[in-house]
Amino acid sequence: MKTRTVALLLEDRSRCHISALKHLVHYKGNPLLTSFFEQTNLLLREEISRQPQSVQGQIPDFSALVELVEKSHDDAASTVPAVEFSLSCIYQIGTLIW
Repeated sequence: MKTRTVALLLEDRSRCHISALKHLVHYKGNPLLTSFFEQTNLLLREEISRQPQSVQGQIPDFSALVELVEKSHDDAASTVPAVEFSLSCIYQIGTLIW
């Protein structure tokens, strides 16, 4: 039996995707996309809670993914590469789902 492998290549252009991600997180016409964003929000918050206080203090407070996306243009978020790269990956996967 043949095994099929699928690989997704995500590019690193985080700042370019922020404005497009802003529009995507507000789109409500796709239940799968909405579920992806809800689950992503929970996982991000869980991962951030596991980080040391020094790291947590650099990440803007947010209760929903849309808030983190909105705050990503602030100076505080732009100094945290993990936030930028996470949002870039979320955008790229979200566009595949959309």
